Amino acid sequence: MMRLNCVCCGSDSIVAVGEIPSAINFAGRLLSVPIEGGSLIKCAACGLAFRYPRLSKTELDAFYRQGNVDTWKATLSKRIDYYGR
Repeated sequence: MMRLNCVCCGSDSIVAVGEIPSAINFAGRLLSVPIEGGSLIKCAACGLAFRYPRLSKTELDAFYRQGNVDTWKATLSKRIDYYGR
């Protein structure tokens, strides 16, 4: 079995939080081929939560380039996921 470390701090103190379903939407656009699901992993050392397996930078860049810019137009007060309100 492959050893997995935190993508931020490198710690091996990670916990699988749960499964992430495959997605047919990304950045406000319908995809022609779904992104395969994976697992949500949380680092016990630094608290970062991340997806595994991760998409490559090239894949992510392509998805974001094709995304709908209006997807990210939200007032700061509506970003509870980011600001913890």
